[in-house]
Amino acid sequence: MLCQADLAKQRAKDLLDPTTDIGRAHLKEQKKKAQEELDFLLHKKGIKVKQPELPEGVDPKTVLCEFFKWNCCTKGDKCKFSHDKAIEKKVRQPQP
Repeated sequence: MLCQADLAKQRAKDLLDPTTDIGRAHLKEQKKKAQEELDFLLHKKGIKVKQPELPEGVDPKTVLCEFFKWNCCTKGDKCKFSHDKAIEKKVRQPQP
């Protein structure tokens, strides 16, 4: 039988392990809290961020992520838009 200290240690481990139910719930809660904080900060600054509508056939990786411009993109590498601040210069230059 586990003592209280061992149970507390196991729960702390489970919270950090995204393969457990507790870990997944904790991760989801953290992401939700981070998004709420971000929305609050942007709203407080009066900033409304929205990704541009892209015409058909335009690669989203050739367009800078609007959230990234404001240092608030939470998608990281999974974002379909570019996080390369020099992308606008690269797209404007004609390919030889």
